[in-house]
Amino acid sequence: MERVNITALRQNIYEMFEQAIKYNEIYNVTTKDGDAVIMSKEEYELMEEMMFFHARPQLKQELIDSLNAPEEDFIPAKEFNWDV
Repeated sequence: MERVNITALRQNIYEMFEQAIKYNEIYNVTTKDGDAVIMSKEEYELMEEMMFFHARPQLKQELIDSLNAPEEDFIPAKEFNWDV
């Protein structure tokens, strides 16, 4: 994460956004009132997904259990009631 002040952001905003979008660069923008972060939408969505899974430790075990479950424990998608 690169730390820049608000003046540097103003002077290089196009290039910084291009770096964030194309190369997943993350910028910590400092101001007198606090900091803000610039990142690509893709990077933000990955971070949200990671936080979702970290907040639900039981989900990790459920996924591991389902990967190790025998095939007969599952039903074919065409037989599943999707209207529930």
